[in-house]
Amino acid sequence: MSKINPYSIENDQQILAYEKQKLPLEILEKELDRSRHDFRSYILKDLFNFGSLGNQFGRFIRSVEEVKASFNEETPEYLKNIAGQLEELEEVGSRFSIQIERIFTQYNVDEDFLSERIEAGTTFFMDKIRKLNETLKQSPATTDNRENAQTFNEGIKSLFGSLAQHYYIMKNLQHPFSAENYFALKNKFTVPDFSINAYSKTGTAKNFQTRHPQLYFKLLELRNKICEPDDTPIYLVAGSKTIREMADYLPLSEKELLQIHGFGKTKVDRYGKKFLDVITEYCLDNNLTSRMYEKSAEEKSNKRKAESGKRKTNSE
Repeated sequence: MSKINPYSIENDQQILAYEKQKLPLEILEKELDRSRHDFRSYILKDLFNFGSLGNQFGRFIRSVEEVKASFNEETPEYLKNIAGQLEELEEVGSRFSIQIERIFTQYNVDEDFLSERIEAGTTFFMDKIRKLNETLKQSPATTDNRENAQTFNEGIKSLFGSLAQHYYIMKNLQHPFSAENYFALKNKFTVPDFSINAYSKTGTAKNFQTRHPQLYFKLLELRNKICEPDDTPIYLVAGSKTIREMADYLPLSEKELLQIHGFGKTKVDRYGKKFLDVITEYCLDNNLTSRMYEKSAEEKSNKRKAESGKRKTNSE
């Protein structure tokens, strides 16, 4: 009769202890389902989370402020405009994430209701992202410092790319929402073409000067809003020169608006009131009056100079 190996007894006891600790298959499957459920909730909330972008852009603004003397005077107002739009995205995104979290408190998620909320959310956020990316494309910033220009360009490009990715995923999400679809879209995404160059040898943005940057961007935002529904070309509503003249000379009537570059009677009849409302509100808030008389004086002066130059050329 062979002796009992004490090590085999010890091993048998370890196996028995392990078997007792082992969770039944059903419990393991439930825990796995719960993990999938929680992860699904997490990535969906992350899609509507713009807090990290806001923080990143805040650091970017601070870095620009450190060298603001090298940038033109329109740059701070431009960055402030972007920050304001980002803040709105962040605030609404935070509230929307709470709605998502409430839906996922139920283990058996109402998929139809979830899809309804996602569709409503993506419609809202895609519209806001589209407007913000349009603002990014309208950068007036210039500097004669190459290094500062490169930092600025990279910061704006980075924000544009991140927002474009959010937009792409929201636009192409399948219902019911799944983590697999989310990551497939994320991997498929490529950043759309986007060009920006803040470097200018003159450094003072002679190609972009306006007396009222805040009004300029309000008018720009209105123009973009008018163009978006039917994808109307911007020059058919108000080109850059038109917006700049409105911001500089502050027309307050349809008659004055007709003197602005690019505005004819048809365009004034169609869009005039919307632009005049924005200009009038800005003037009231800032105790300003129309400066259209300056435009007339400048045009007369330029005409005299041109005629004088022509006479001089002929006499030679």
